[in-house]
Amino acid sequence: MTQGTSTPPTWSALLSQAVRLLRRARDLKVVDVAKAMGLKPRTYEHFESGQAQPSLARMEQFAQIADADPNGLIAALMIASPAFAVRSADNKLMTAFLIELQAFDQAAGDDIRRLDTLTLVTEFSGVFARLLEETRCRAELAARLQAGVTPPPEDG
Repeated sequence: MTQGTSTPPTWSALLSQAVRLLRRARDLKVVDVAKAMGLKPRTYEHFESGQAQPSLARMEQFAQIADADPNGLIAALMIASPAFAVRSADNKLMTAFLIELQAFDQAAGDDIRRLDTLTLVTEFSGVFARLLEETRCRAELAARLQAGVTPPPEDG
């Protein structure tokens, strides 16, 4: 291995991080999640630690218990960002994306293969740039609302 390179985390390590982040974000206790999943706490701990090979059904079950987006949990592994599972949990970003992708697949059918990669990347980049701008506007508005109205300065 050359200096400066590192081995990317395994899917089980990424899943372990994502599940732990989601559980903590939802303020859920291990014993409560284990019980809701019909598992012994130790078995759940193996799932959360990445020691057990997770099934898609188990991941979906956990997401339902954590009121998270199961597709966001899976996407978090695919993009190597465990935090994405938490970031997309409330708005169900990946489920919304997949609903629209399914509609696009049904409408476009075999014509999808006529789209080139450059067009796809360009279009997705544009959508994500607009969404990023929207998140920044909303964050700015939330900060202004939190700061409240400041009274005008008094005339001295």
